[in-house]
Amino acid sequence: MSLLDMNILETRREPCERIVAKLNFALVQQRLAELSDDDWADYMELRDAYRASGSEDEKREILDTMVEILLDEPATGIAIEDMEREARSDLKGAAAAERFDLEAQSFGRNLRRLRAKKGLSQSRLADLANMTQPQISYLERGEHRPQEVTVNKLAEALGVPAEELLPVV
Repeated sequence: MSLLDMNILETRREPCERIVAKLNFALVQQRLAELSDDDWADYMELRDAYRASGSEDEKREILDTMVEILLDEPATGIAIEDMEREARSDLKGAAAAERFDLEAQSFGRNLRRLRAKKGLSQSRLADLANMTQPQISYLERGEHRPQEVTVNKLAEALGVPAEELLPVV
């Protein structure tokens, strides 16, 4: 009997939830192995930031960014994901999905402009906003649509009203 056959037999004796957790873990391990060196470094920095994080909102933002790295696509909070899924499923979905992308890009441009205007590096802004540099980078590239708590933290760190960061599309 092969090792694979033995693993299948063992799996049949386990609760379904545990089997699903093992499968998910295996998929994450596979995706981590496929990451570029830069994405790997970003992921590991975010993992450390998550472990050091205190608030649930902060943890959620960090997890969203980690998921984006693993999936190579935005993961911007469940409500927005649901809206995007619905928007993409109907005939007007392409236009709505494009709007979400444009809003993320517009926010990124605003963030980059205001950060540069204040003479701050991504790392310094991350420190001031209690975030990580990879999170700032993903936001500035328009690869992540921030939650309200993140917009407020960045606005406070930049010393501007949150409205200055909000997308104009």
